Amino acid sequence: MTVRSSYDEARSWGTWQQGKVFYWGPTAYSDMLRLDGDQAGLLYEAGVATPYETIRYARFNEAYLATPNGTPPGIPGPPAPGPLTPDTGPAHNPAYVRGGSTVAPGKFGTGLALDGVDDRVEVPFDRSIDLGADDFTLMTWIKYGATTGSHAILWAYRTGSGTTPQVWLRAEPESHRIRALLAVDRFNITVQSTSAYNDDQWHHVVLQRAEGKLKLLVDGVEVNSATAPPGSVTAGKEFGVQGIQVGQRVDGANRFQGTVDEVRVYRRALSTTELDRIRLTNKPIHAKLGLDLPFSSVG
Repeated sequence: MTVRSSYDEARSWGTWQQGKVFYWGPTAYSDMLRLDGDQAGLLYEAGVATPYETIRYARFNEAYLATPNGTPPGIPGPPAPGPLTPDTGPAHNPAYVRGGSTVAPGKFGTGLALDGVDDRVEVPFDRSIDLGADDFTLMTWIKYGATTGSHAILWAYRTGSGTTPQVWLRAEPESHRIRALLAVDRFNITVQSTSAYNDDQWHHVVLQRAEGKLKLLVDGVEVNSATAPPGSVTAGKEFGVQGIQVGQRVDGANRFQGTVDEVRVYRRALSTTELDRIRLTNKPIHAKLGLDLPFSSVG
């Protein structure tokens, strides 16, 4: 839950992407009101595992908005956001590990074990992972054995109606599929596999927007594709766009139970040759790499 402010009648927003964090955990609906003097009030939903556990109220002024995030000595405020796992890509994005997730044997080295209850990784929105209207490639290794529920693998930017700009990848074992959605203003498209791949073995899952198509690949094989509507998956980012979530929907639902490894986000469509090299040898390919989470450590 973050408040951002402008001091020139909204012509600019200063450090827009950072803002003043009031609560680091999952949050939902909020409302602000003006109080006496220079003070304002903020009412919002918040929780530990989901955003819907408590209703909180904060009173603040402009001076508080200027204080650093975290809890430096002598400065009141929310706790620091928690442990990190390294982003080894060029942007070095902060990737916050929530819920006590721990490293576990991965496909290459170590991966991240997610318990399906409150474990997940949250990467705040940044220009390096703004896929916009361009081609892109999302990929990760997954290993899981769940037979029920919906298990978010990667979820980016927003959730909501099918025309809310967003992109996501989710395992749905009860329906025997892995399903993905791409939504832009007024249009959306889904692609899905015919298997859930929930055999407790490692599988490489790739979602691409390439040359007007949305493609889903598993273990190097294209399992489904569809014509992708043109448009931005992050349109309207001035109004509450999230970053990229690993192992949960952006509102805290659909938590993944299993292990993930080698999450990568590219701001372009990788070639078949590049995808094969990554899948077979974990080759580091850096061109337009926005996020690279090898889950080598948590701390």
